Amino acid sequence: MATQGEFKGIDIDLLNQLAQMQGLKIQYIQCPWARCLLMMQTGELDLMTGIAWREERAQYIHYLSPPYYHCNTRFYIRNEDKAKLQQSSDLYNLRIGMVRGSAYYFEFDNDTKLNKHIVTQENTLLFLLSAKRIDTYIGTDCQADYELSLSRWHNQFTKAAFEPENSTLLYLGISKKSPFYKQEQLFNQSIEQIINNGFFSKVQQQYYQTSP
Repeated sequence: MATQGEFKGIDIDLLNQLAQMQGLKIQYIQCPWARCLLMMQTGELDLMTGIAWREERAQYIHYLSPPYYHCNTRFYIRNEDKAKLQQSSDLYNLRIGMVRGSAYYFEFDNDTKLNKHIVTQENTLLFLLSAKRIDTYIGTDCQADYELSLSRWHNQFTKAAFEPENSTLLYLGISKKSPFYKQEQLFNQSIEQIINNGFFSKVQQQYYQTSP
């Protein structure tokens, strides 16, 4: 999350711990998802967070292990329209918002018959849904739930009944053109240590704690 030049969130917490353990200084760069991927290809970026594994990305990104988090893929829809998305076949009757360059789940990513409306930033999807320019949008719940909860539409949109039943593992990825590519084992060891020290439970308490 970026607010007035300040970066915070799950990925930032992880990277700050990683940087401290490795004695590194991090320069955060905010860019649209597809552009970030392009910058990873050229080596303009060393590392990217929140990467789902895809074979085409693995050509230029080295995935560090283990994965540090996971999300479920969900569709979001206006409350009054939730009956319109009960099963996967309903998607063919809807205008679906998505973020350029994102990978969601195999069937969706490779279905050319779906009416997909592509944007560069995820928060744009909420405006489009509110304006009825799309009928639903797809996202990963660990990010989309949080963003929706902070928006003016948190009581107007809901998750669709249809669930792809897809859990996406999230990785840190290093550009294969980065000089840090050779430090793979050190990064992997540090990530594993951070996770073993309770990173996941701390994240749940800090960012997803709800009132009884």
